[in-house]
Amino acid sequence: MKKCFLIISIVSSLCAFSKVEIVTVDSYKKVEKKILDFVDKETIVVFDIDDTLLHIPNCLDVNNKIPKFALWQIIARECEGQITEKRVKDLIDTLQSRYISTMALTARGGNIIDLTITQLDELGINFDLGEMLSIKNFDQKMTKTKNLYFRDGVAWASGTSKGKALVYFQKEKYSKPYKKIVFIDDNLKNIKSVNNSFKKDKETDVLLVHYTKFDH
Repeated sequence: MKKCFLIISIVSSLCAFSKVEIVTVDSYKKVEKKILDFVDKETIVVFDIDDTLLHIPNCLDVNNKIPKFALWQIIARECEGQITEKRVKDLIDTLQSRYISTMALTARGGNIIDLTITQLDELGINFDLGEMLSIKNFDQKMTKTKNLYFRDGVAWASGTSKGKALVYFQKEKYSKPYKKIVFIDDNLKNIKSVNNSFKKDKETDVLLVHYTKFDH
């Protein structure tokens, strides 16, 4: 997987229009300074949730024939989650104290919105889009079968690619586009998606953090 990451980084740096940088880390300590040096008040920092903010170990003795996604939803509802690192909570608090906008973008579906909000509340994590911008809660149909949901600083992609979701926020939902985006996710597919969506964007600098502490 790391070999793939290195290839992506090289391609991104050579692209004439690209302002995208990708780093791979297994702890927030290793990237915290880079993030804090990168951000300013025209930046939004976007966190994935599962295995980036919240880790939910499988506590169940279940039938292996259950489809993977259905099994994950059972685990998410029945098992106790824990923060991935205490340092991530400190990082979010530091960003917000500097008036940097923060939000979450999860692949979860709209059927577990309330559960997700409860889990984040239990970790003491709340998101703030900052004083400059305000987005009302919404449900947006992205395709015939996929919706994008937003509640109080958290977006549920529900099958929409995260790159497409972030472009939608930039073009349609923020009162003005952010000049810088930090995107943190454990899934390389989502890192690639955001990279592909922004690498030809002349107006936006993007720092992509592939967080691998719980990489499988």
